[in-house]
Formats: sequence, C-alpha cells, structure tokens
Amino acid sequence: MKKRVLFLILCLAFFAGTDALAKSLTTLQGRDLDALLAENNGKVVMVNFFATWCPPCRMEIPEVVKVSKQYHDKNVRFIGLSVDDPKSQKTVEKFVDTMHIDYPVYMAGQDLLTRFSIGSIPHNVFYDRKGSMVISQPGSCDADDIRYVVDELLHEE
Repeated sequence: MKKRVLFLILCLAFFAGTDALAKSLTTLQGRDLDALLAENNGKVVMVNFFATWCPPCRMEIPEVVKVSKQYHDKNVRFIGLSVDDPKSQKTVEKFVDTMHIDYPVYMAGQDLLTRFSIGSIPHNVFYDRKGSMVISQPGSCDADDIRYVVDELLHEE
C-alpha cells in the first residue's frame, strides 16, 4: 500500500510530452544526453540528479546502483547527472569510482537545472518506454521505491 501511495504522489509531478534534455551538457563520457535518450527509446529511463557533497545523494546512490544491477538485462536505463561545479569533473569521476556507479554519469549544466526546475537534490526523473517524462520529483528514493516505479512503467501499455 505504501508503495502505491508513493507512486501516486510521484505521479502528481507528472509531466507530459517528450521534451528533450538540453544538448549543452558536458559529459564524463563525451556523449550527448539527447542522443542517449533517443538510443534508449523503448526503455524505462531513470535520471538521477545528485552532487558529490550531498549527504542524501550519498545515501541514495548505492540504492540506485543496486537497482541498476538488478535491471541490467531489462529494458531499463539509469543515468546520473551531477550538479557539481563543472570544474569539479575530476572529483565527480573519483566519486563515480568510489560509489561503484555502473551507469553513465553526466555533468548537468545550468540550462538543464533550469529546465527541470531543480531546487533541491537528489531529484529523480522517470521516462516511460515511449520517451515521455512521467515523474520529476525531488527527494531520496530507496531501492524499493525505484523498483516499484520502474516495474509500473515496464508494465504500462
């Protein structure tokens, strides 16, 4: 019941449409995020905004990593977006290694923070298999919360 209530609360933040993410991102892997989202059409996508200095983010990321490992062979993609200062890319790279993050991580530019109205982190965004943003919500999620949302989106028609 708790999970269903959480899902309904998260859905209150529903955003329709397929607004592409900003193209001006600096990435750790040199990839354009719009292209990455386009490549993952047909998959559920979770985008996690975080910072290396954020205590709730440091607690949440192991949960995201755990779920990403559980869904590695499913139609699900996880993407991390660091809101750290762009000059901190080396710090973010070390953080990615230390936290054993096994999904792509990008540096989020101010344009992206504005587009998603990021006022606090962590902040999670979920896209359905059609590429539509369905949830954009600040606050931490644990592995059960993430699995619940992902499973709901995987089973949507």
